[in-house]
Amino acid sequence: MSHFTKEDLLLFENVLENMQQRNFCRVSEEKFIQKTDVVLDFVISTNNNGIIQLGKKNFSCQLTRGAYREMEYIVKELLKNKLEGFQWLYDLNTSIDFLLSKDAKW
Repeated sequence: MSHFTKEDLLLFENVLENMQQRNFCRVSEEKFIQKTDVVLDFVISTNNNGIIQLGKKNFSCQLTRGAYREMEYIVKELLKNKLEGFQWLYDLNTSIDFLLSKDAKW
């Protein structure tokens, strides 16, 4: 995720916070995401699997509630301007990474 505003980050933080009560969120339909034909869903899982490609343009981020809570913490720290550069949103050995960068430099 890149080229975001503070408002975008606040909305993303809200999505992550809501994952503590929900089991699913179609992130690609949230208003802070630029619309494309790619689908990304956040799903609560018993394991941290990261982002998995389910189809040509269909992806599922399968993490535990704790992992979504850790993402929320990273976003909160970014909102406080305590973090610079890019931030990994999870640290898993997977083929698809997930990171935040204000200026798309990584």
